[in-house]
Amino acid sequence: MDKSSMSISRNNINSEKINIHLLNYIDSNVIIFSLIGFLLSRTILIGSIAPLGIAFFLGISKVERYRIPIFISTIIGVISSGNSIPYILKYIICLFIFMIISNKIKNINSYLKLSFIGAFIIFPISLGQVILSNKYLYDILLCSMEAIITFISIYIFSFGINLITNINNRISVRVEESIALSFIAIFSIIGIGNIEILGVSIQTVLATVLILITCIIGGATMGASSGVVVGIAFLVNNISSAIYMGIYSVAGLVGGTLNKLGKYFSILGYVLSWAMVYAYTSGIESNIHQIRDMLIASLIVVILPNKIFNKIEKLLK
Repeated sequence: MDKSSMSISRNNINSEKINIHLLNYIDSNVIIFSLIGFLLSRTILIGSIAPLGIAFFLGISKVERYRIPIFISTIIGVISSGNSIPYILKYIICLFIFMIISNKIKNINSYLKLSFIGAFIIFPISLGQVILSNKYLYDILLCSMEAIITFISIYIFSFGINLITNINNRISVRVEESIALSFIAIFSIIGIGNIEILGVSIQTVLATVLILITCIIGGATMGASSGVVVGIAFLVNNISSAIYMGIYSVAGLVGGTLNKLGKYFSILGYVLSWAMVYAYTSGIESNIHQIRDMLIASLIVVILPNKIFNKIEKLLK
């Protein structure tokens, strides 16, 4: 064998090793977490506050294999969020700081300590932004609110992250972990933005699908809880009024109560209770588009194969 053929064979072996290494590095969890980091960093809450992406990154940065992919996807999400330049720069600075300290915090097992670290880092940066921008007392209050939201988000997200990363080693799932997954899922849906297809709101459809699946699998408690989570997410994102929190919660409660009768009765209970409460509070003709989107979501859940429900049930129970 001549030198050129030996060189080619070595290159082929090296390229195969690189491909195998990449395949081992990029698994389904990496893709899921990267997508979540991207969407959460695009979720803008009150004003221009959008700390959910960096909160999620701090929680996931303890796991080394996820650190770089989620760091990149979160930065891309922050840049593409449409937020104002000062806030984009602030969150990018926070991400770099979290990246720098990630090796030091990986041994911190307390979600409470991790949440305090995130809040104490973002607060002085936000305060400095306010001072440099010559803003008013209201903006200082927003800084405090942002630090509190960051603290709560890190604490809640950590439960969901721990569940997904250790799902194969779990016998049962705690209630707070299921609720944390609901928070992550719904705020990721919010991060999609106001995308409509033929006038149908993708956010509303996906949020309703989430509640219905939770009703069918988790019953009344989880159905009502996911309804409250969706209502809160829509409220803080100015998508809907506070009344929807009650509508989604009641519909989730009724739909979950009927889950023992099968998914069709659960969906029917959700749709009827949603329509009744909505008609009583707002008038059935006030926003017919909401009802249309709900019915589309119900149809999607009806045609979903049972194996999807089985996989989600394995994750949540």
